[in-house]
Amino acid sequence: MITFRIRGTVRVAETGAGVPGLFVKAYDQDLLFDDLLGSAYTQADGRFEIVTTPEDFREFFEVKPDIYLKVFSPDGETLLYSSENAVRFRAGRLEEFDIRIPRDRLGSLAGESRVRLIDDTGQERETFDVGESLDVHITGLRPEAVYDLVLYDQDGAAIVANGVISNGRGEIEPTTLWPQLGCDDPRTDERLTFEEAQERWRGRGLRLEVRQNGRAVMEQTVRLGDSFTRPVLLGTDERGVVRNGFVAGDSDAVLSAYNLPFHGDVRVFLVARQHDWRPGNPFAAAQLASGRPAIADVRVESGNRRFRQRIAEAHELRPGAYDFVVRQIRYGYEDDEDLVLRPTDLVTRRITGLVVRQEFMQSKTVHGGCVNWLPISGRTIIGPPYFQYADAFQVGENVYAALDPAALDPNHKGKMVALYVVQSKDAATWTADKSLTHLAQLGGNPAVQKFLTQSDCINHNTRLVWPNANAPGLYDIVADFNDNAVLDSPGDIIDGYFAPGFRIVTDPTTETSFANHGGFQYDEMSQGSKTVTNDFGNPVTVPLKAVVRFPADMGGATMPGQISGAQLSYPMTIIVHGNGHDYQGYDYLLDHWAQNGFIAASIHLNGGMTGTDRALILFEHINILKGMFGGKAANNIGIMGHSRGGEGVVIAARKNQQMGLGHGINAVISLAPTDQYTHETLGPPWATPYLVIYGAMDGDLAGGDGPPSDTGFPLYDRANGQKKSFIFVYGATHDRFTTIGADTDLFWRKGPSDQPKILNAATHLLVAKGYATAFFRWQLRGEDQWVGMFRGEWVPTAVAQAEPAKLKICVQYSNTGASLIDDFEGVHTPLSWKVATSGAGVDDLGTLPAAPQEDKLYVVDGHSPHDTAGLQLRWDNFGDKLEYTLGALNVKNFAALSFRITQKVDSPSNPADQPQDLYVTLSDTMANSRSIKASKFTEIAAPQKRELNQYTKSALCTVRIPLSAYTIEVIGTQKVDLTSVAALRFDFLANATGEVEIDSVEFSN
Repeated sequence: MITFRIRGTVRVAETGAGVPGLFVKAYDQDLLFDDLLGSAYTQADGRFEIVTTPEDFREFFEVKPDIYLKVFSPDGETLLYSSENAVRFRAGRLEEFDIRIPRDRLGSLAGESRVRLIDDTGQERETFDVGESLDVHITGLRPEAVYDLVLYDQDGAAIVANGVISNGRGEIEPTTLWPQLGCDDPRTDERLTFEEAQERWRGRGLRLEVRQNGRAVMEQTVRLGDSFTRPVLLGTDERGVVRNGFVAGDSDAVLSAYNLPFHGDVRVFLVARQHDWRPGNPFAAAQLASGRPAIADVRVESGNRRFRQRIAEAHELRPGAYDFVVRQIRYGYEDDEDLVLRPTDLVTRRITGLVVRQEFMQSKTVHGGCVNWLPISGRTIIGPPYFQYADAFQVGENVYAALDPAALDPNHKGKMVALYVVQSKDAATWTADKSLTHLAQLGGNPAVQKFLTQSDCINHNTRLVWPNANAPGLYDIVADFNDNAVLDSPGDIIDGYFAPGFRIVTDPTTETSFANHGGFQYDEMSQGSKTVTNDFGNPVTVPLKAVVRFPADMGGATMPGQISGAQLSYPMTIIVHGNGHDYQGYDYLLDHWAQNGFIAASIHLNGGMTGTDRALILFEHINILKGMFGGKAANNIGIMGHSRGGEGVVIAARKNQQMGLGHGINAVISLAPTDQYTHETLGPPWATPYLVIYGAMDGDLAGGDGPPSDTGFPLYDRANGQKKSFIFVYGATHDRFTTIGADTDLFWRKGPSDQPKILNAATHLLVAKGYATAFFRWQLRGEDQWVGMFRGEWVPTAVAQAEPAKLKICVQYSNTGASLIDDFEGVHTPLSWKVATSGAGVDDLGTLPAAPQEDKLYVVDGHSPHDTAGLQLRWDNFGDKLEYTLGALNVKNFAALSFRITQKVDSPSNPADQPQDLYVTLSDTMANSRSIKASKFTEIAAPQKRELNQYTKSALCTVRIPLSAYTIEVIGTQKVDLTSVAALRFDFLANATGEVEIDSVEFSN
């Protein structure tokens, strides 16, 4: 059916700012009566959309409407604008309007143009104390325009100058202008004690100008108080000089607290940084390298209300960013032990309490190299930790840049930086041309934001860089400290270079290609029943009933014949549920798949059914659906099974081929599958693209029951001959992927300490929607834009934002056609590790403290859930290594060096609850070599611990290092000739000790 879309934006004429909440009506002009085509309210940025069809036109012979608009106040009573005298005759299928209404006509609806000075709690203030954060929030500006915020001393000298961009609503979002006001001087980098800062700045007035194109457009006065009474927490040295950022090992963690609102016994916690804190946020004391929690108790005298306390010594501090929480202890009150932020707690809120920087060269991607690749792109989020680094953004989302001081070169402190957003370049292009061209849609190079960096606080270094990013593609962000529009090493920082910094993509969790879907159910009354044989040789009679959804041109469609006419045919996706599950518990997936262009069904199975009988019933439903939809149902089928159904769909791929059924099964998904009946190998001649999704908190199929465990890991390990991916979701359970009986396993094989780690039900549904939909679109519709999800390169926006403090996704990925170096299979002896599968020699060069063990992983590690052999090794020195001698291997036509790796559970050699890391070195026959840090591409995460420790898993994840990282220009290192690779070496240069398991070492695409 033909539809007409009327889109537009209502703006304040003087500034271009969008006006929210206005009521817009669209009319079709006729001779006698004008037809109302539809109405809508403007969104937060002033945009609106009205969709209409020819049935909305009064005159039946009209083919195209003659459109005009009216804009009313939110109550629909006051007319603010009309285009009745400027009708768009014979409108096209998409008409866009840019409506400008003068401010005096809009009145208060235009919003207020003003500068708000706010403190770190978000409260508006006029007077500030020394040590507080001075933030600004400005409204009534032009949308998506760059402004300069200049703060002047009372003598007229500029103290701070920052370039910022307004968002789509014409506001500069809350921005930190001067952190720890007065305790340092941004002009000189001088650090003061709190008392010295009080003396210098007491009673002084400052002036803030908002400037555009060199002209002041707004102004505001800032006053510092004559007396200082508000509580202040500062990271300092032992003398009280502000020192809340330093290199690990250089200083102790010391907190100086002033103007406390309480006295008596207080407890100080050093906790992982958040980008804001709100009452009710959970927190936990950081675990120090010494093994103790970072907690200190202090006595505050009633007449003093201040203290200075060492929380940790230099040798105990791990690199990272931390906040301080100060709590009054009231003996006899049990809730003092509840680690949830209370309104009476004090916390370093928007100013990071302490930044312990990694030694600068250790943060480099290339060992000894000069290109600074750090995460920069990110988003603000509504819950803890309130900011999230991200490598993928939904079309229309705001993109932020944040320079994390935990990895920022100390030499950048106090230096101006220009933030460029540029099209991502490949290795050859970056090597040939390091010039920076800011995106044209952001104003090009003249509109680049510039500001003064602050090495102790990420919030000050956070900026909106791309409002409403609406151009799909790959991009990098460059922090240009030389302000010469060139990527210079080692001074500048880039989020990108070795791989795209971020991408703008549609989100498969929310993206749809059809506005409507239809649906119906069928049952045994129309389709009868089917008797099949289960895996124990017993007959099972199953009533044939299912829920069905399909793409539709209008809402309310209930018959197969009402399927959309937009395509000649549609792929089919079918769900096979597990034991105890209900086939009606997956409607959220069926609805979404239908609107993504699939005929989607969920079929009924009896309780107690096994694997093969599920597969045989699935075939009956495929035939039923083909009969119902006829030629509209393409023989292009994706099948997804949950629990026993996850094993059943793998069996179905085999039985379909063996029985000669001819069903075009082109994608298989196992959701938290069993592996208890036929122990399938999804390989040739029935090899099929395969996806497994499994949760680290699965209670029904928790593993730990003997080799190999009854989980999805063995199914994945044995699959071969086609692309495959495994999505291991920290915090995910077994049953929350369905909406009926979702909490059945919530407490199975779990203890009280596991409950806070469990993802909520909504997040489970988002994970399933995002990954299953993208996999089917990739495999059944040939849409390659989703492949990065299954390589672990990016996470869909809706999934990433769901529960960022809990959610972690570890990915395994394998493609066909790889050049295998070592999969550790074959006969295992104490010396078999010395010869790789490829025949390459393997040697630790006498460095490892004990010989590596090559065997089935569940043999060398009782926590391994895998049905594969691998290599377990331990190191205890920065010089330890493991090297493969490859001769002169040509790997030029491959995209990546790939291997699977996991930390060994409970190994004292690994940092407790911290990621592990290592470098991977390639050398060519001319003795050129380069070492790449693995964690820059994939986190080697700490295992998710379970209270019943037998269920904690040493779960492999795949590290993929682009081979271009070995050839792109990096000052201070050599390029490797990929046509003649002589050696591959694991260099344990990142951490002094560790114990890991490795598998599937290969060059792949």
